[in-house]
Amino acid sequence: MRRQRATRRLADDIAPCLDALARSTAGGRSLGQALAEVAIRSGPFAQRLCIVSNQHALGVPLPDALARLRHAEAGPEERLAWDTLDVLARFGGAVPATLDRAAIAVRERRALAAERRAGAAQARLSAAVLSLLPLVVSVWTIATDRRIAHFVLHQPAGWICTSAAALLNGIGWLVMSRMIRGTT
Repeated sequence: MRRQRATRRLADDIAPCLDALARSTAGGRSLGQALAEVAIRSGPFAQRLCIVSNQHALGVPLPDALARLRHAEAGPEERLAWDTLDVLARFGGAVPATLDRAAIAVRERRALAAERRAGAAQARLSAAVLSLLPLVVSVWTIATDRRIAHFVLHQPAGWICTSAAALLNGIGWLVMSRMIRGTT
């Protein structure tokens, strides 16, 4: 869970850093100067930019400094940011506009991810209610009606009905869990 939160914090920090880089380069600074300026911000992605900026200040070419921070576990937003910065460092171009577009793309991806998380949370709550409600109603009914309690607890047909209901409820829970897992 901590790792997911850290990954989310990192992904949420990417767009503001790209925006700051775009503003800085639009103000006339080079990409290396803009990285040094943005690297002083707090935030997980800004800290990674600080490493790149420090290596570049020590004489490492900017594309090489950027390549050193790439890693296989990077999320799609982080890969987009590194790819964008790498292309701009190697080939130049319309740096502020490119960084703006990358920030917009990252924001859109973050918004979609938040919508998926919200939908999955709603689905988990629905699954819990749909699975627990029959159990609660059954216990309440057995506790308040002697005839039903006698049938369920002392008759073979009641045992079969209870077993079938428990089995179907469990299958329903598994199906809903798989569906929820597929949406996140």
